[in-house]
Amino acid sequence: MEAQSIMNRFLQEFPGIPSFTAKVIELCKNQGFAESILGRQRILPKIKSSDFKERSHAQRQAVNFTIQGSAADICKLAMKEVANELKSNSIDASLLVQIHDELLYEVLDADVNTAKDVFMKCMNTDVGVWHGGIDLKVPLRILLKAGKSWANMQSI
Repeated sequence: MEAQSIMNRFLQEFPGIPSFTAKVIELCKNQGFAESILGRQRILPKIKSSDFKERSHAQRQAVNFTIQGSAADICKLAMKEVANELKSNSIDASLLVQIHDELLYEVLDADVNTAKDVFMKCMNTDVGVWHGGIDLKVPLRILLKAGKSWANMQSI
């Protein structure tokens, strides 16, 4: 009962999820693949399986790929945009690691505030068309932290 209550509250908060999920699954059935926001494809032949377990698994994969693949697409575009802006502003910064939607940069102390402005400009978005013609239905907001080590990171 508690799980159902949590699910009901979640769907009440995000009422577009069932129709989005149904649309993704239907498109995947028709095309044979799921697609990210930039057109990357994941072929899912079991989306039409007569076996309920196989079909359900493929349906979950279609929805997850569409969401997670699109998030990866957006992150890659943001990384490219940040790299271009850092270079054009002569900011000495190095991308050390990218983990899912998190980027870790090494930036000189003298450049932290300018780099912050670049990150905010390139990665915060409003609803509407963004880099590469991507039509966003929700704004994307970033959280920036800085510090001499991971243990000493503070929001900036």
